[in-house]
Amino acid sequence: MSPGSKAFTLLEVLIAGSLAAVLFFVMIGLAGKVSGVVNKTTVLNELQQIAEMTGRKLVGQVSLCDAGGAAFLDDPALVAVALHPVSDVTASAKKVYGPRVLVYAWQPGQGVIQEIKGTELSPDSRFQPLKLGPAAISNFLVQDHPRRVLCQCVAQMSLTSPDGGFPVLLKLKLQKSAGQYGLQTILVERPLCLRNIY
Repeated sequence: MSPGSKAFTLLEVLIAGSLAAVLFFVMIGLAGKVSGVVNKTTVLNELQQIAEMTGRKLVGQVSLCDAGGAAFLDDPALVAVALHPVSDVTASAKKVYGPRVLVYAWQPGQGVIQEIKGTELSPDSRFQPLKLGPAAISNFLVQDHPRRVLCQCVAQMSLTSPDGGFPVLLKLKLQKSAGQYGLQTILVERPLCLRNIY
């Protein structure tokens, strides 16, 4: 404003408007970046929670089994662990196995780990575990058993053992897109150990 005048000049108004527009676009850009970082952090936290929940569930279920009630399969087309947990030990030291076999299975391309529950067993047949092995696991998967998704976003699952038996090292790779930040990945390893019951 010039001395003695009561209004802004056109040039002053244009400069003020330009500065306001520049500041506005800078603030929008910053807000977009902050939003992207928040989205990335949210996705990583979600993947971490899914990984921890899945790891705890599988470790807990395997720890209820003895050597006769657990088997696993690590094949390029299917990774699965089949479990027939011990539910009780009688006064005469006889083991009583659970009413159902549980199978946790992952197949490439599906992106989920399924929990599959077998048919309920009669009380008389629960004093010894069902025969579990790779062929039994594969057959179990093609039969019509109740299923539910235990875990999503699973890009890879593997079960490795130096001697082909338990304990087994569970490795999970979970992935989810975080928009402009691309795929976010969490890697998890958990040992799956059996219960010692004699």
